[in-house]
Amino acid sequence: EWPASIESPVPDMGLYVSYPSGCLIPIYCIAKIGTLIKGSPLSADSLVVIVKVYSLFLKSIIALCLFGILFLFFKKHTSKVNAFIMGCIGILFFHSFNFSNYYHCNVYFSDQAVLVFFAISILLEIIRNNSDSDTRKKWLNVAILIVNTLGAFTDWLFFFYIFVIFIQRVISGDFGKFGSIKFFLKAAVFSLPIVIVAATFLLQILSVTDFENLIFKFKFRTTDYHESGQNPLAKYYRHITRGYGFFAGYLFFISLFFYLYKVVQTIRAGKRDYFVDFYSILLLPCLFQILFFSAHSAQHEFSMVKLELPIAFFMMTFPFEIAKIIKKETVSSEIFSSVYVKNKQRPFFFIYLALFLLVVNIAVSAPAYYKIGKDYHYKNECFVREHVTYNDVVFSLDYGMFGYPPQIAYSRKCVYKIDNLQQIDTFAKRRNLHNANYLVFTAKNSEFKYSSSMTLLAIDGEKALYLYKKSK
Repeated sequence: EWPASIESPVPDMGLYVSYPSGCLIPIYCIAKIGTLIKGSPLSADSLVVIVKVYSLFLKSIIALCLFGILFLFFKKHTSKVNAFIMGCIGILFFHSFNFSNYYHCNVYFSDQAVLVFFAISILLEIIRNNSDSDTRKKWLNVAILIVNTLGAFTDWLFFFYIFVIFIQRVISGDFGKFGSIKFFLKAAVFSLPIVIVAATFLLQILSVTDFENLIFKFKFRTTDYHESGQNPLAKYYRHITRGYGFFAGYLFFISLFFYLYKVVQTIRAGKRDYFVDFYSILLLPCLFQILFFSAHSAQHEFSMVKLELPIAFFMMTFPFEIAKIIKKETVSSEIFSSVYVKNKQRPFFFIYLALFLLVVNIAVSAPAYYKIGKDYHYKNECFVREHVTYNDVVFSLDYGMFGYPPQIAYSRKCVYKIDNLQQIDTFAKRRNLHNANYLVFTAKNSEFKYSSSMTLLAIDGEKALYLYKKSK
């Protein structure tokens, strides 16, 4: 996650046995196709660009799936035109989350790659649940089985997702009478992706005999995680509100309580609720994975990228659901109107509300992950990148580039904030890095009196880089 540098070289990870390897297969195929077309192996830079484009292409497919999910949800309550418009606004909401945009563009692994299968499977499941044709259901079952298998080969999220869908189908009676032969046959076929992936993964592990590492990773990722006395829940809260911004982030936590309220109301009413049906399969698999791999989720903020779908869905639907609770009868004739009433154009009320919330989210929350301040253009980071090499360790008395992914993406080098130059000597003695150059970066006209230990290397306006000669 950090750029390669002499003080933080890329470690030899060996075989990465703790995740299925499905996310690497498309990249391998792309690299092979590119090699055939070019006639020679692709360069590392070319492959990075291709992976970025591929990952963003997957994000576009996810957005289209979200459109389909929202369209099917609102089509049950209003006209197709209104449902189409709400789906389009949902796409805009989805793309307004700069946190997930950053990770889809700059980080590619199973956490990002699995989401396209997650979105496609959910859309297919919803279409299937609302289909009256047995023939269509059979074809959808086959498609769902294929997508679930691909998803399970990509990330553990699908194990939780298939579990949630399994329980939902059992409750709805989709497998038939519990305990019957038909029930067990349908349940066995539906569970095939888990069996296939688990067996394949076990064979891969047996081939490398790396059980100790796998067990260690499992224990570490599932144990309670504390850092500086912090509870894992506090880390989840920080990741979500920092990533999605306080507006969307807080709405997500509100959605948890609202979802529980709707579940209780649904149980009491004894009838199906479409919000509960849709949100259950969007939310619960993500929550189960986050809580099960508690240490991993607390340590890595990118584990919250999977929440982009439930957050976008809730932001589009919760005003509608609250209105239904407040005005169960009168609201249907006024607010839930069709686009055309008595030959006059009359847009769905919630189109206006959704657009308003979208503007609020973009204005208040969306820039939070990218921007450090107003009109920030990462000029300091670019300056550092242009004037440092692998063997340079960079410090600054007035500026830091550490722990903030967009900064690191531009600088490609960590800049450690220090209070005085003596801290560089302490760092050098502690790490004892051979061939390391210790540099001092300043982002403004510094008032520090640099001694003969400082040699100017580069300067651009208020930005300057000095070589520091450490004391013996």
